[in-house]
Amino acid sequence: MKSLIRHPASLILAMLFLALGVSFCSDFVIDDTYITFRYSRNLANGLGPVFHAGDRVEGYTNFLWMLLMSVAFPLGINPLFWSRGLSLLATLGMLGVVGDWANRIRSGGDEAHRVLPILCAFVALPLWGMSGMETSLFTFLVTWGIYRAVMNLGYAEIPLFLAAACRPEGLWFLAVGWLARLVSGGRRPGPILASGLGYMGLLALRYGYYGDLVPNTFHAKVGMTLAQVWRGVGYLLNSSWCTLGHGILLGALFAVILDRRRWVHLTGLATGVYLGYVVIVGGDASPLHRFILPVFPLILILFWTGIIRLETHARTPERLRIALASPYLSYALAGGLFLTSTLPVQDQVAQDAKFTREFIILGKWLKTWTDPKWTIAVDSAGAIPYFSELKTLDVMGLVDRTVARSRTQNIGTGVSGHERSNADYVLKTRPDLIFLNVILSTAPPIDLRQLDSSRVFGETYRYPAIIDIWNHPLFREEYRQGHIQLEGQSYVLFYLRESQALKRARETGVQFVGESSPPRIEG
Repeated sequence: MKSLIRHPASLILAMLFLALGVSFCSDFVIDDTYITFRYSRNLANGLGPVFHAGDRVEGYTNFLWMLLMSVAFPLGINPLFWSRGLSLLATLGMLGVVGDWANRIRSGGDEAHRVLPILCAFVALPLWGMSGMETSLFTFLVTWGIYRAVMNLGYAEIPLFLAAACRPEGLWFLAVGWLARLVSGGRRPGPILASGLGYMGLLALRYGYYGDLVPNTFHAKVGMTLAQVWRGVGYLLNSSWCTLGHGILLGALFAVILDRRRWVHLTGLATGVYLGYVVIVGGDASPLHRFILPVFPLILILFWTGIIRLETHARTPERLRIALASPYLSYALAGGLFLTSTLPVQDQVAQDAKFTREFIILGKWLKTWTDPKWTIAVDSAGAIPYFSELKTLDVMGLVDRTVARSRTQNIGTGVSGHERSNADYVLKTRPDLIFLNVILSTAPPIDLRQLDSSRVFGETYRYPAIIDIWNHPLFREEYRQGHIQLEGQSYVLFYLRESQALKRARETGVQFVGESSPPRIEG
C-alpha cells in the first residue's frame, strides 16, 4: 500500500474504480445470501446449523462464513451489514497482499501502484463484497495463503486451512500449500500434519452431523455429465472474455509457460486446477464472475509477471519496452477491465437486486398473515423463507435432501443449481402455499394454468422443477391462484391449498381471479 501512497495518481484511480463499482452494485444482494443467514440465525438461537429445526441438511457451502454470520444475531446487528463489513475488511486485506506480492515480482521492483488499479477495476470485487456472500473472504484467504506458500514465507497453512473451511474447493489450495512446502525443502511436517488433521476433523464433523462428506448443494448442482462440463467451458470462456477479451488469462498463461521460477509454476498450478474444477462442476448459475474472483488476484499477478518479462527481455523493441514500463499502461488496462467486466452484467445485477427486494417484501408479508404451522414451497429458498420464518420446501433441492438426490435427465443442459426436480414428492407433502416466481406487471385476468407453461415462463425460466409442478394434476386440482400487489406495481402470484388458507388469505388482501384489485403492499 506504501507504493500507492508514493504514486497518488494510482491511488486515486484505484479508489475511483472501487467507488464506481460500489455505486454500480450498492443495492445488490443475492437471494442465496439469506439461505446462509437462516442457518446462522438458527445456530445463534440454539437450534443448530439447520434450515429447519430437527432437519439436518447442509444447504450451504460456506461453513466458516456461516459461523461468522451467526455472531451478528446475539449482538443485534443486521447480518447483511455485518457481512458487508467483514467483506470490506477481507477486500482491504487482499489488496495489501497483492500489493506486497506485486513488489516481489522482480528484485527491487515497485509494481503495486501499477497492479492494484487493475485489480480494483474488476467489478466482481465490490459486487460480491456487497452481496452478503463469502466470496470476498474466500478470495482473501486463498490469495494470502498461496502467496505465503509459493514465496516460502511460512504459516501458509493457516489461511489455506481457513479457506478450506470457508468453501469445499479450498481443499485444493491447501493441497498446493502442502506441495509448496515439500518442494521448497521444508523438513518439518508439523504444519502439514496439523492442517491435514484439522481438515479431517471438519469432514468428521460434517459427516457426524449431516451424514454426508459433501454439502447437499453438491448433489443438487452436480451431475458429472459431459454436457455439464461443456457448460462449464462456456462459463469460463464468458468470464475470461469479460477480463479484457481473454487478454489477462492469456497473459497469465504466457508467464507460466516462459517463466522458470518455481513460485510462478506453483501459482499457475493452483489457478489452473481450480479453473478446471469450475469447468467440471458446470460453472455458476449467475454470469457475475463469482467463481473467477477467488483466483483473479493470482491470475493478475501471473499476467503482470508476463508484462515484466516482456518489458525486460533483451529482444523487446525499445519503444515497446518504454510503453510497457509506463504507468499509463496500467491506467489503460484498468479502464478497459472496468468496462469489459461491468457492461455485460449490468442487466443481470439489476435483475437479481430487483428479485431479492421483491422476495424480501413477500417474505415479510407472509409472516404477517400466515399460520406459523404452514409449509410453503418456493423456487428461491433465500429471502422468502428467511423473512417469513415458515417451514419451506425448496423445489430446486438446495436445502432439501430428497429433491437434491432425485434423478433428473439432461443434467448440464440447463442452469446450474436449477435442474433437479421431484414434483411428486413436493406436492404429496401438501404445502399450504406454492410460489413459483411468477411476478407480473398487471393483475392476471385468468388462471394462468389455462395457458401453456412456455407462455407463462418463456424460454429463459423453464426450470424442470417449476414446469413439472405446473403440469402436475395435484397442482391443478388442489390449489387456487391468488395474487398480491407489491411496490413498483408488481403483482406476485402464488397458489393456495385448503379452504381455511383461502379464507385467511382473502381477509389479508389476497385477490383471486375475477376479484377486484388488491391493496398495494409496501416494503
